[in-house]
Amino acid sequence: MRVGRSSTASLLLFAGFANGIACGSDHTGHDASALERSIATSIGERLGVPVVARCMGLVACVTLLPDGDRIPIITWPGKNGAWEWRVEGLLVASDVLERYLREVVREMGAPQDVKCSPKLRRIAPNDRVDCWLANGGKAFVTVRADGSTSVEVEPDKVAADARSEVVTPARDEQMTKSSRALEDEDDDGEGDEPAIDAGAVESAP
Repeated sequence: MRVGRSSTASLLLFAGFANGIACGSDHTGHDASALERSIATSIGERLGVPVVARCMGLVACVTLLPDGDRIPIITWPGKNGAWEWRVEGLLVASDVLERYLREVVREMGAPQDVKCSPKLRRIAPNDRVDCWLANGGKAFVTVRADGSTSVEVEPDKVAADARSEVVTPARDEQMTKSSRALEDEDDDGEGDEPAIDAGAVESAP
């Protein structure tokens, strides 16, 4: 297991401006504004797939990913009449994270492939990203607001699965009931050994 810290600002660079980008139709045939085209082009090139950006006016924009996920975009007027934008929250690109984690496990003496999905995810600061090691373990990456990370690698599959389990209120109640049931079984078992009649015990000659 390893805990470390690394600057991963490259995971979070999704921002731009619409100056100099002409209006025109996007790949869906929508008559896209310069702002929509700027957003769609920047994020689409990073992902390697076409995405769609839609803006309601010039203040509320959203990017539609191929898997149906929606990424809110914050916009504001910039210099020289250009509109600038950035993703709301943090965006983690899995390919960058995978490359870093492959280097981590290699340095640990256990080189193997690492997979993180989806390809792009939006998270809040201090959220944790779980990734899978080819040999069965997992890596857990916490991303801070400044792009730095803390990394924990658990190579053992059983321990990794236990570490990654999300304890919902329902799951917590289930575990509590199971624990109480085991305690009740232990209590029921006490005093079950047969009583010894002191009068029936003969002294050894």
